[in-house]
Amino acid sequence: MRLIFLRKNILLYLLVFTVLLISSTVYAWFVKDSSIELYATGTSIVNYFARGTGEENDPYIINDKKHLYHLAWLQNLGYFGNEKIYFEIENDINMEGMALPPIGTEEHPFYGTLNGNYHVISNLFISNNKNELITNFNLQNVNLGSKVGFFGKIDAPSNPENPNAPYNPAWAGEAKNFYLENVNVTNIVNNSVIGIVAGHNNGHLSDIGVSNNSLKLTGGIYSQSDYVLIGELGPNTYWEGMPSDGGSKILIDPNDSWGGDLRSTSSQKYRMIESSILEHAYYTSVITSDTASNPKDFYFINQVTQSGSGNQFTLTPTTTGYTKINNVNEATAKGISETFWYYYQNASGNQKIRFLRLGGTPTINSTVLVPFEGTNISIPQNGIWFKPKSNGTTGISFMITNKSNNSAMSIYQFTRQPDGTINSWTEYSFIFPVTGQYPFKNYDILYFTFEVDSNYEYFVGLSQNSPNADAGFVYLVLHGVGYSGSDISIVQNVDYVMRQNGVFPRVSESTLNNALLTFKGTASSTGYLYFNKTNYSGTYVYYYSAINGLEIRDLAAGTKDAKLATTGLNTIFPDWMSNYQNNP
Repeated sequence: MRLIFLRKNILLYLLVFTVLLISSTVYAWFVKDSSIELYATGTSIVNYFARGTGEENDPYIINDKKHLYHLAWLQNLGYFGNEKIYFEIENDINMEGMALPPIGTEEHPFYGTLNGNYHVISNLFISNNKNELITNFNLQNVNLGSKVGFFGKIDAPSNPENPNAPYNPAWAGEAKNFYLENVNVTNIVNNSVIGIVAGHNNGHLSDIGVSNNSLKLTGGIYSQSDYVLIGELGPNTYWEGMPSDGGSKILIDPNDSWGGDLRSTSSQKYRMIESSILEHAYYTSVITSDTASNPKDFYFINQVTQSGSGNQFTLTPTTTGYTKINNVNEATAKGISETFWYYYQNASGNQKIRFLRLGGTPTINSTVLVPFEGTNISIPQNGIWFKPKSNGTTGISFMITNKSNNSAMSIYQFTRQPDGTINSWTEYSFIFPVTGQYPFKNYDILYFTFEVDSNYEYFVGLSQNSPNADAGFVYLVLHGVGYSGSDISIVQNVDYVMRQNGVFPRVSESTLNNALLTFKGTASSTGYLYFNKTNYSGTYVYYYSAINGLEIRDLAAGTKDAKLATTGLNTIFPDWMSNYQNNP
């Protein structure tokens, strides 16, 4: 046998099964319905599946719910080690009456490949609650972890001969080509990350559809989900298409949504920027807004010279390091959003472009407390704070508003000490020269790019170099999830689906919903979150929270395909609302 059994308790587990086999004992494995009995037919792994050896050309075949159960527990008990094991689903599988743990834990991540062959896994309960997971072996020393979903954690093993070798996507776990219908994911572990398809994915996912699913959260327990479909993405994974464009998007656009000025006299000292990912971008007082009905020219800054040292630098465009943008095609070729370009192009008469005036130079001594990932942190006042979830290139745009001096605006970069104190405060000041060889003039818009690192926090504020020569802030965006390169795993075509003439469409052949749903917080009481794509009162991905104080948010800017359900809940979420909630 090519599988290496690493733990003594696993060997004992197999020995017990051998004794049971000899004595012809029939077992009830983990089920919600104790009348369902599954047979342990031998100590060879192949006997836990319909057939196969687990090789790429002879995968383990899954055609019954007990086989999926075997996969989950063999995985979580460490039977597969660091091996690349292959599985295929042969037919639709109705899991009614049975519950599974998440497949893959932090101790034993899933490194295998599961090909669903476009079959449906339905009526499944997934839980990390050991009291619900009735088994014929002791779960006391089994840690199901805090990554919860159909898959708990998908990752790639390290190279045993070189633990410091870079991530290798060829070794990463992979799941593809299946549907999850009427699936409930239950979490009782504090600080968990939850996703319907996977809690944590640092591997490959493709062509996976979900339909009429729910999450059960325990009262008093903090949990979060960046995408609902996937709880969180690992550092070596890129999600092609939506919802990656919104997944870790920092979008700060006062023209899109502006809740009013934050003045020194206002009782409100901060406002979360809801077009960005939850709690990762804030306006802080003092900020006032202004508008321009006829902005002048639009320049993309191609090249800057950097000067300075220590914790203070200036970035000045070279005399030839800029390009005038004249139309939308030139704008998008430089990575500038069409939406932002049209704000600029159409700004005339009553349709004006909004820009922000930031009050006072920020310091680490003048801060305000804001919510962030289950706690509160101090961030500077007098500007715009954001914390990227991934490395990337930020596009940032300013309007020259002070032609008598070289206008300036700064991005401050910093880290934190373990006690939360702001540390390594460094200023990068963007200088906008309006004299000499430069064509820049009052009310011109200048668009810069700036590399950001997920290990840092950032703050947009007045420059300490030229605090009296401010510019107006117009726009900032950071797109993407993970990073690009050859050493990455890919997520693509994972989405909400609905049956058409009784059949699910292939996600890869469908129009993506672009529904970026997310939540985080402490459940006030045990309750449910619901998600389903249906054509009730128009085709939407409907969502609903039955937990007071825990809000599901749609964070993809401009999304039209997701909608909060307010009426018709039993119709929108069949079975869950009337049946499961009353008989969990």
